[in-house]
Amino acid sequence: MLATITISRIADNNYKIAMCLGKLVKTEAISQTSYGAKFAIARWTFEYRQPILTFPMTYYTITEFGAVSSTQLEHALPNATGIQAAIDQAYDAGGGTVVVPAGCTFITASFELKSNITLLLEPGSRLLASPDITHYHNRTHEELFAKADFGRFWIWADGAENLSIAGSGTLDGNSPAFTKERRAENTVALNPRAQSLVLFGCNRLRLSGFEMRNCPSWALRPCGCNDVVIEGITIASDIGLVNTDGIDIDCCKRVVVKGCIIRCGDDGICLKTRREAAQQYGSCENILVSDCIVQSSCAAIKIGTESWADIRNVTVSNCIVHDSHRGLAIDGRDDSVIENISFHNITVHTKLSHPVWWHEGEPIIMCPVPRPSGAQPSIVRNVTFSDIRIRAERGIFIQASSARPIENLVFRNIDLTIAKETGYSANKVDPRPCPPDFKPAGSTAKAEATQWGSLWLHDCPHFFAENVNGLQIETMRIDSKLGAAADAAKAPQFHNVQDLIQK
Repeated sequence: MLATITISRIADNNYKIAMCLGKLVKTEAISQTSYGAKFAIARWTFEYRQPILTFPMTYYTITEFGAVSSTQLEHALPNATGIQAAIDQAYDAGGGTVVVPAGCTFITASFELKSNITLLLEPGSRLLASPDITHYHNRTHEELFAKADFGRFWIWADGAENLSIAGSGTLDGNSPAFTKERRAENTVALNPRAQSLVLFGCNRLRLSGFEMRNCPSWALRPCGCNDVVIEGITIASDIGLVNTDGIDIDCCKRVVVKGCIIRCGDDGICLKTRREAAQQYGSCENILVSDCIVQSSCAAIKIGTESWADIRNVTVSNCIVHDSHRGLAIDGRDDSVIENISFHNITVHTKLSHPVWWHEGEPIIMCPVPRPSGAQPSIVRNVTFSDIRIRAERGIFIQASSARPIENLVFRNIDLTIAKETGYSANKVDPRPCPPDFKPAGSTAKAEATQWGSLWLHDCPHFFAENVNGLQIETMRIDSKLGAAADAAKAPQFHNVQDLIQK
């Protein structure tokens, strides 16, 4: 009785077992390049005098399942079929490593990751997303996923466990294929677009080392996942393209994000509870973000805007925010609780931007106010900002609704340097999305009305707070480079602030 066994790089133990059980009758040598070196893959045929034993393939290289290195559209669907076949065979065998070979690019349509799988992106490897939107996993027929650029997904998983993506290769979302025009102030999107890597309801995830590039919408979205480690990944998307979030942690629990470098056109790292996810997965809690470097054309590190379920127990530390339109943001607009939040030891650099973009260069902003519908916003409480070093064109902005003031807010050891950097004026506040006549205290006139609410002309003081119960400011140093006349008009303002303590 003959059995053919294909064994790759870690074959020694399987070879020894096979030699004990049967007679080696044929050997074939195959080479494979990985991590810059060549490895032998041995295909051995053994003759047995007893029932055949099966030996699981630990590595499943996608080229062995029909994927071909190509950037041509005609290969997108066949390559997805080959990648899926490798994943499925590894899954059926109880798990394994699916290898994208070094130095090769594979254009591909959508495929599904499964339990007990490692997707290994070898050095120089690249998976390139198809430019054909019909090639993507599509859930827009479901009511909660009906919005055009939030219901399609490139690489995805649903309910997987013990799943990892590793290696130093690249996932390329091919955003130029979903772009109408690149302008000096922004990039015009071609909708619909797809989110690049979305993991629904998964447990025990580890994502490390790889790069995500040119994502046309959200890059990485763990949604309803538990026990997640995201470490050392790089996200580099079009800084001018709206909705190109970096990492969106949506209704997840027990998540660590560490050592990531992110450059994107929308929120960099964002914790949220979107409506379609909150109904199934509930709260987002016990989240640690550290040692990351973020650049964003929106908010670099943000909680909200979507807050359809509670968000709690979040620590953000030892990070750098640079060249961003907003720095640190809490922006809960839906009826929930956001609590126990700490931002510590963070360097923030923000600047004003072209009016096509939302936001007004705030280094720190908290704005839990109603949406345009007027529904109640989030309750926000127990928030601390400590050891924050800021360089910005304008000051800190804190605003809540009078019906739901922020509770127990602490600023400790804040260094705020204010200096002009761009040609734009720091004379407006932007609380959007909000009702059209929702007016921050101290506003002098409506600057612009939009379908999402209004911008208001304002003195934009170095520190502004409205509707806070329990505000403690310990050691805040303000170094303004604007000149004495400007500084006189920008003295800190406090409106309906109860229990204010300044040290």
